[in-house]
Amino acid sequence: MFYKLIVGDCLDVMRTMEPNSVDAIVCDPPYGLSFMGKDWDHGVPGVQFWREALRVAKPGAHLLAFGGTRTFHRLAVAIEDAGWEIRDTIMWVYGSGFPKSHDVSKAIDKAAGAVRTVVGEYTYPDGKPRNTAEHSTKRNGKYHDIKTDGSPNDRSISAPATPDAARWQGWGTALKPAWEPIIVGRKPVGGTVAANVLTWGTGAINVDGCRVGTDGGTKAVDFGETRGTMYGGGNGKPTNGIETLPAGRWPANVIHDGSDEVLAGFPVTTSGVAVGGKGKASSIYGTKLDRSGGADVGYGDTGSAARFFYTAKSSRKDRNEGLDSTCTVKYNVPIGGALCKDVSMALVTSLQRATSEQTVSWHIGESGASITGLCQLATLSTTLTAISRITTSQILSLLTPLPTNASIQAANSETANGGNHAGSAASLSLWTQNTTSGNMELVPGVELVVSQMLSTISDGENWKPLTNIHSTVKPVALMRYLVRLVTPAGGVVLDPFMGSGSTGKAAALEGFGFIGIDTNPEYVGIARRRIAAVELPLLTTNGGGA
Repeated sequence: MFYKLIVGDCLDVMRTMEPNSVDAIVCDPPYGLSFMGKDWDHGVPGVQFWREALRVAKPGAHLLAFGGTRTFHRLAVAIEDAGWEIRDTIMWVYGSGFPKSHDVSKAIDKAAGAVRTVVGEYTYPDGKPRNTAEHSTKRNGKYHDIKTDGSPNDRSISAPATPDAARWQGWGTALKPAWEPIIVGRKPVGGTVAANVLTWGTGAINVDGCRVGTDGGTKAVDFGETRGTMYGGGNGKPTNGIETLPAGRWPANVIHDGSDEVLAGFPVTTSGVAVGGKGKASSIYGTKLDRSGGADVGYGDTGSAARFFYTAKSSRKDRNEGLDSTCTVKYNVPIGGALCKDVSMALVTSLQRATSEQTVSWHIGESGASITGLCQLATLSTTLTAISRITTSQILSLLTPLPTNASIQAANSETANGGNHAGSAASLSLWTQNTTSGNMELVPGVELVVSQMLSTISDGENWKPLTNIHSTVKPVALMRYLVRLVTPAGGVVLDPFMGSGSTGKAAALEGFGFIGIDTNPEYVGIARRRIAAVELPLLTTNGGGA
């Protein structure tokens, strides 16, 4: 099997792919909510995305696409309008969501300029306050959940300060998120499903491979030549019977994370048992059906009704697995306007040349606002030595022909209007550019940026262990179940919105091929390491570098 990760726009990349070439598409596209202010979540992918996905999918191939509860109707319509059949919607239920609600009472007091009085602190179910070590977020050696001056914050219980605020105490604007829909689509089959699976290997779902639990299950069976006739007056066994299976229950369109919060929402139930051999013969349209001699079948078990559904538990280890041998450094380029990308490109070009023999990769952030390096811990020392040999003049020589009049004017304009370039907005002269013989002479401000960058990146103290920075990482257990449900043996899974590679890791663990696409090279770098941890062959391409 092959594994291919691509940096680029998924629509552009899919246009280069062969038609009818992938067996399944499993993805977590943008929800259009601007989650945590991320630019990649600015809109729901439209018809053109799903039409191109339809072209590369084999006839009968399934599409599984996560959506947001507020916008998945737009996702479903776009998928259907592109030509996919909507087959179902799976509920992914979890207990880890947190409400993003606006406190109306606090907003009223704030608008009135009134100061609320702190009357207590929220506690966790274990009774401990949120400013204890096990419940707080620790940064730079300090706990930041509770303000030490007694003023209100998100963890404080405060009393309304005005009558209007008191009237609206306890009112908010949003519910706690506890589930996400997964749209189940299928590319129309050619003829019958039977003919399609024989031709293309796609069109069906892997029921037995995704049964729930391991303690029993049932299915209908045909008794063959021993069966009776239902309408012709014959006696004997009915056409179909029930056979006990060890594989588990039929997969449902509900999946949950097994958290205490979710399990508490399911009632305790007892499963029934299909009884055989104890009833009298019955008559259907004059036909005697002999039900004697059969065995009791079914579960007869008791427990939370959550046992009827697949449990995909998340793991902190899973999120960062494969990243522990890598370290990273990031430098935020303190320049605005079009000049920012010019400077970032020159910096990265110099870094790539100097570290070409080391296992290190460099990425430019959106609009050139940052530079990120990824390096194997084993080669960090030689990488730092190589970086220390770069001089400021080498980078400036690359920069000289790059800036345009437009970028220079933009930088000057931002500085004049209060922008904070190169860590100093005190003097516009730092950013004044002079034209001499057609070449732009770089200002001391840019030279300062270059010097600061080299100082930051060449210092080993600034290189930190790599962690998965993606904000919406799905559990690999969940993704393994989903890719197994819809991908035939030896098939290839496509994820056009790969993120940090959970789908790719799941595909690798299940023995499937994988093609992953993402616009963010930093995410692709993380995905590459997470998938490589599975110790399977990996092919990386870039259209820019992964």
